[in-house]
Amino acid sequence: VRTYQSQCNIVSQVPSVQMEKEIMLSLNHPFIARTGGSSQDANHLYLTVELCPGGDLLSHLHRQKKRRFEENDARFYVACIAMVGTRRRD
Repeated sequence: VRTYQSQCNIVSQVPSVQMEKEIMLSLNHPFIARTGGSSQDANHLYLTVELCPGGDLLSHLHRQKKRRFEENDARFYVACIAMVGTRRRD
């Protein structure tokens, strides 16, 4: 488990961050990192999420030379995302 810290510098971001927190706490899927809980102070929201040593999809995308995936990698990630969508409907 690793604790991430996020700061909202713009007041308009607060509802979006709160919504993201609620969604993350409600998710239960093997392809989505589990959220252990949250806390906040006057300036920060702290989410405790399961450690994913491989990183998130966006960090993998940023490591690509052209900022896009090769076709085989893209197919793999799309298939994983499609599986998440299929399982949520069950």
